[in-house]
Amino acid sequence: MKHPRRPHVLISNDDGIEAEGLRVLVEALHPHADLMIVAPNYERSGAGHGISFLKDLHFEACHRDGRFFGWGLNGTPADCVKVAVTSLAGERPFDMVVSGINRGQNAGINILYSGTVAAAREAALLGLPAVALSLLYHDENDLPYETAARVGVDVFKLVHERGLPPGVMLNVNVPPLPYERLKGWAVTRMGDACYADLFLHEPGADGRPAIYRNVGEGWVSSRCGGDNLDDHLLFDGYVSITPLHFDLTAYGFLAELTGWFPATADGLNRAPRERGRDDPGKPDSGRSKA
Repeated sequence: MKHPRRPHVLISNDDGIEAEGLRVLVEALHPHADLMIVAPNYERSGAGHGISFLKDLHFEACHRDGRFFGWGLNGTPADCVKVAVTSLAGERPFDMVVSGINRGQNAGINILYSGTVAAAREAALLGLPAVALSLLYHDENDLPYETAARVGVDVFKLVHERGLPPGVMLNVNVPPLPYERLKGWAVTRMGDACYADLFLHEPGADGRPAIYRNVGEGWVSSRCGGDNLDDHLLFDGYVSITPLHFDLTAYGFLAELTGWFPATADGLNRAPRERGRDDPGKPDSGRSKA
């Protein structure tokens, strides 16, 4: 009997190649896929979707317990995915990308800053199914990565089986609870939660510039209206799963903005066709599968 080919999966993150969340995720996915690990060689939290352009990038081999573990790259999380997909996969392309497990939630506006989410979003841009996985925590001494890893395996299996629409990734946030105590799965939308900024100021001395360090003032939950907001359900004990894509067009404002400007004789100044929120790219409704 011929067994189905094991999927080839790229693992990355923004907490760095040495991060504990990355190690736990790799151990959980190893029985289900052939893995390649490419992650920043130091923590790049908050790097967003930055990339390195006209800058030399190099790899360092990372070992754990005396065995080769993966590659550390002196670049951003998006760089890791770009280089791995275009230059390292060789004759066996990747079937999926999983980014995480991030230490801390990536919900609301944090999605825009997160390197963990950016790695998965870069994979979606490159046409691959992708998942970003993050763990909420309240106590730095209580980080149940094992729960997040089990959730990650569950989501991985579903995406591998069913695929995702082109250009779409899943942003998954997990509460800090034992797996058996999770309230359930919640398909959510992005809220406007964020960390409030708090800058500490240290005046410069001896001609040196002043120093400003953003230490944050705490989490501000979503204030926008509506149900099924990612952070609300996450903090209530549900696994939050939000489908994301790269189209940032404000479709609800297109028609009004078009009316600001005079029409042209050739009719170019008309409101573009509004795509559905689940249609970020081409009209083709096919799904990319691992």
